Amino acid sequence: MRLAPTLLVLTLLAASAAAFAVAERLKLEASPILGPKVERAFSPGCRCPYPTAELRFRLARRDRLTVTVLDARGRKIRTLADALPRPRGRVVLRWDGKTDSGTVVRDGRYRYVVKLLRKARTVKLPFPVTADRTPPVVKIVSALPRTLLAGSRGHAGRVKIRYRLSERARPVILFRGRRAVRARRRRPRGQLDWYARSAGKALGPGVYRLTIEARDTAGNLSAPAMVNVEIRPRV
Repeated sequence: MRLAPTLLVLTLLAASAAAFAVAERLKLEASPILGPKVERAFSPGCRCPYPTAELRFRLARRDRLTVTVLDARGRKIRTLADALPRPRGRVVLRWDGKTDSGTVVRDGRYRYVVKLLRKARTVKLPFPVTADRTPPVVKIVSALPRTLLAGSRGHAGRVKIRYRLSERARPVILFRGRRAVRARRRRPRGQLDWYARSAGKALGPGVYRLTIEARDTAGNLSAPAMVNVEIRPRV
């Protein structure tokens, strides 16, 4: 009477050991997906540099791919490829930020899942992509001095413009519709210096308008913030 329970226990232990062995073997196998590169952020449907998100990777061997997009809760919202046959080598797919029903997704983080049908492997890429349609907001904290005196050689000095942004973005100073100064890094706050010059030449006396804009990593452009600076002739 005790033989049946003992056999059942032994069978369960053998099954667990076999499953563990399979799992360990899969860990030791080389990944079938090489060099995945995921767009960090994009703004779906915008008129900006990043209206779509690009997914790139290389296949170690030919296979049939099913690639899906998951939201933060792990729900499938979009199928980018369905049993797509692909040879060994480079694979490039683009996501326009829409669901399978055609609606634009909400701002947030999403992940890609690649299923290889021939290999019977499912790979969840660890790098998320952020959908972000919210532009940054620029606030000019100070612009000093607002009044400059023209120098003996026409040089009027510089204006230090301190700014604050609602998120990490790269601000620029536009003068007469052209970029005059650009920040080197994306920071939520900082300072830009304008040297009262245009096309390499010092500006003469007058009132000049400077425009500050910022673009975030998703490509969204802020509304402009403006400040006027006056250059007076030296008496």
